[in-house]
Amino acid sequence: MPYLSPEELLAFWETAHGKLKKEWQVLFLAKPQITQILQFTSDQVIPAVRSHEKLSEILIELQARENKALDIKPPLNRVVENEPANEWRKNKIHLLERLNFYYLLRAKVRAILFFTLMLTHSRSISGL
Repeated sequence: MPYLSPEELLAFWETAHGKLKKEWQVLFLAKPQITQILQFTSDQVIPAVRSHEKLSEILIELQARENKALDIKPPLNRVVENEPANEWRKNKIHLLERLNFYYLLRAKVRAILFFTLMLTHSRSISGL
C-alpha cells in the first residue's frame, strides 16, 4: 500500500476530472487538504478521488472510511452515501453551525472562568 506524492495525486485527479491549467495546478498543490489526503494510502485515496472532485469531499470520505475501519461512531449530521447532494450541504452547514456554537460557548466559559479566577485572586490579595 504505497503512498502518493502530491504530483501523483494531481495527475490522478486530472485523469479522473480533467486537465488543469498550470496556474490552477500550483493552486491545487498548495491547498492544505493535500497534505491531509496524502497521509492515506493510495488504495484508499484512488476510490475517493474517483468519487469526488472537491478535495474537502475527498478528505471527508477518507476520514469516514478510517472511522468506520476503527469502528468510531461519526458525529451527527455526517455525510450519508446515498443522500442527495443538497441534503448533504444542508447537513454540512448545520454541522458547521453546531461547531461555531460549540467554540463560542467554550470561549464564553473560558472568559467566565478567567474573570472568576481574577475576582477570587484580587479578593484574596486585598484580604476580603
